[in-house]
Amino acid sequence: MAQGLASDYPQSYTASMAMRDRPGRIYVDYVRNSRGATAIGAYSTRARPGAAVATPVAWEELTPELRGDLYNVKNLGGRLMSLKADPWADMGKVRQALTPAMFDKL
Repeated sequence: MAQGLASDYPQSYTASMAMRDRPGRIYVDYVRNSRGATAIGAYSTRARPGAAVATPVAWEELTPELRGDLYNVKNLGGRLMSLKADPWADMGKVRQALTPAMFDKL
């Protein structure tokens, strides 16, 4: 599916792990299911300098200025208090479906 998305919509998606191939596109990470792969849950602290925290962001916040280490254990509380709405409020309302056309190139 990841390869199909990247092939059908190369301006929007990439399946390449190389950072140089990602700017301006969504990386569809298809290797997360491999043995030994790890995933980061929302609000978990990353084992990196500065203790960056994984946090949900709105589509509008996805700008070139957004960095993976922007939110950390010191400033995340302030970010959450400044939000006008719970970032998870509509998660249960999201409805997505796979269509046959998505599998055409697989």
